Amino acid sequence: MLFRTRSILQLTVLGFLAVTALLISALVISVRQLDTLTTSGQLTVNQSAFAMRASRELIEHSGALERSARQFLILRDPALLEVYDDRRESLHETLAQLLSLNNDDAISAQAEELQGMEMQAYSELNAATSQTDFEYPRLLETAYELTRLTSTWVDTRAALLREQTANSQRALNIRTLLLVCTALLLAVLFVTLITRPLRQLDIAIRDLGKGAYEQRIRIGGPTDLRLLGARLDWLRDRLQQLEQQRSEFLRHISHELKTPLAAMQESAALMGDGIAGPVNAEQKTLIGILSNNCQRLLGLIEGLLRHNAESFAIVDAPPEAIKLTAMVKGIVSSHQASTQNTQLKWHTRLDKVAISGDRERIRVIVDNLLSNAVKFSPRNGKIAITMVRDKEFIDIDVADEGPGVPEEEQEKIFSAFFQGTARPREHYHSTGLGLAIAREYAEQMGGKLIIINNKAGQGACFRLSLPRRWQRKTKA
Repeated sequence: MLFRTRSILQLTVLGFLAVTALLISALVISVRQLDTLTTSGQLTVNQSAFAMRASRELIEHSGALERSARQFLILRDPALLEVYDDRRESLHETLAQLLSLNNDDAISAQAEELQGMEMQAYSELNAATSQTDFEYPRLLETAYELTRLTSTWVDTRAALLREQTANSQRALNIRTLLLVCTALLLAVLFVTLITRPLRQLDIAIRDLGKGAYEQRIRIGGPTDLRLLGARLDWLRDRLQQLEQQRSEFLRHISHELKTPLAAMQESAALMGDGIAGPVNAEQKTLIGILSNNCQRLLGLIEGLLRHNAESFAIVDAPPEAIKLTAMVKGIVSSHQASTQNTQLKWHTRLDKVAISGDRERIRVIVDNLLSNAVKFSPRNGKIAITMVRDKEFIDIDVADEGPGVPEEEQEKIFSAFFQGTARPREHYHSTGLGLAIAREYAEQMGGKLIIINNKAGQGACFRLSLPRRWQRKTKA
């Protein structure tokens, strides 16, 4: 653009002024055209009315002159000649007014002919000595012919006026159409100029929310939006630096904590094997306690790192349409394949359900619930997955045949790192984070995760309730 606006407000005002100026100019042109057409029509009407009135007066004057002339030739009364003179003056005044209209040549010629006939008749009338010496010309017939020509001229002027009106109307329609098209083009232009940088801002903010910090942010348009884009790019750079620092911290803390723990565990194992010398039963017991606690501490560190990584990995993505039935079936299939040697029985009853929500969060919740059921289910046990829907919510139940959850622990098990009295089967280790992560994600999507139909010693049943349409809440 040759002219770059300083703010989006200035661009909006400029667009408004451009469209307004276009409308005003079109209105002024239309008003001037209508004014010209009105003036022309009024002039035509006035001239036509005056011409027809003058024609009627000419007929009247011509007839009166003929009567006065014949009476004078018979009676030779000077008073009749004076009456003739008055009528004669009125006739010539009317003819002069008719000629001043600048009408067509035929009317002018006919009027001049009438005027010449009367002047010649007047000369001969004054010179006549008797009735038989002079025959007065037929002025009335000439006046009638002049009236006919005037009427034709009036009709022609009326036809021209109608044609001019029709042409003006067509021109006005064309101008209106062009005006509308131009106004629409201007509106589209300015809407594009205003919304394009806003769309760029929206895409940039979404990318930041998804954790995509590699692409630089460049916003076009008005100066204020470009400055905002520069600030967003600065924020992107800072977030990228923080993400790198966080990753480095996690790598360092993992290495710094695991290395001494691994050395302690290895040393305990060597001592237990008698490498450092013979050990008695009491010493083996202490070495076993040390080794088990080192192993437990390593598991807690790995769980902490995994929980921290998952918290950063899943960001607030916009809700999307999800075929929930197919997703749950896929997660169940993956667990069936990994637990074939445990001879677990899987039962599913899933309604066909579609939901609007966060795909990754829902996957993590269902996966954690199934992992928890696998850990605590006995061999040849049964795991049942049920999914039903109502008008507003979708319920997913995961039930196992494990030891269940004591009533006093039913809320505590959703706390991070909590280890209940029930222990998982052999070869399985629990960090106490899976259910905490699952409830946190459920609540973030407007749902809930609870225990239902729980009886100690008869298994546990977890119910995940999710709204069918989730709208992410914006924090103030």
